[in-house]
Amino acid sequence: MKYRKINRCIFTAVLLCAVSLSGFSQSADSSSLTDKSEVFELSLRVDIPVAAAGTGIFVAGLLTEPATGAQADISRLIFPDNLSIFPYNYGMDFACEVLFGASLLLPAASFIGADFNSIMETGVMFIETMLLTFGTKDLIKDLVVRYRPYTYVSSPVDDDYMNSFPSGHTAVAFAISGFASYVFCGLNPDSEWKIPVVAASYSMAAATALLRIFSGNHFPTDVAAGAVIGTIYGIGVPWLHKSSTFGESGVAVDFTITEKPSMTVAYTVR
Repeated sequence: MKYRKINRCIFTAVLLCAVSLSGFSQSADSSSLTDKSEVFELSLRVDIPVAAAGTGIFVAGLLTEPATGAQADISRLIFPDNLSIFPYNYGMDFACEVLFGASLLLPAASFIGADFNSIMETGVMFIETMLLTFGTKDLIKDLVVRYRPYTYVSSPVDDDYMNSFPSGHTAVAFAISGFASYVFCGLNPDSEWKIPVVAASYSMAAATALLRIFSGNHFPTDVAAGAVIGTIYGIGVPWLHKSSTFGESGVAVDFTITEKPSMTVAYTVR
């Protein structure tokens, strides 16, 4: 249902704001901060088209009515989908939702030791990544009729049983894991935590994908497509914002704090 898409995006945005404020409150009191704002930058020539594309795709996904159609015969399923028809499992489905919610905390890893400017840049990049990921997976789901695997052995348990392709949970999970890994490694190139952060991020994404299969909600090709979508946006968006990608020219936006307790947002053109 459409309201579920809105609720998930609102939840993501609220959680990001909470994590950002928490990260700022910790970093503002630290005397050992290092300036990491040169790694990624907000640039109008990047953020305007990326934000516009993300908003456009997201709105299109909200406005598009899901397609309907007949269920494909089981004999037409390709390998390995034909070997991955499992009955619906509420326990695995619930576990996936918990893991999915926990994965939203992963971008907070990049806030460790970061200054306010880097936190704001990371927040904007993450919102753009989520807009593109949510919008793309929702739009494709609405256009493609594919019954969930469990419907081949039991009756539907939800109203989106015809929208199996691609796996939205997997798309978002891989977008978050790719984003968290890329940004953390970019901001902390010498950190001993790079391997643990990357391993934890992709382990959570892989576990999410497996739970979507074994809970009867998705075929392997559904989660494979979701993983591709999420990886493209999760790594692609911060890559576009990396200072070395397009050089130093252009219009950049920097956020600075001038004094406490007031805060001033300053825009620097360079």
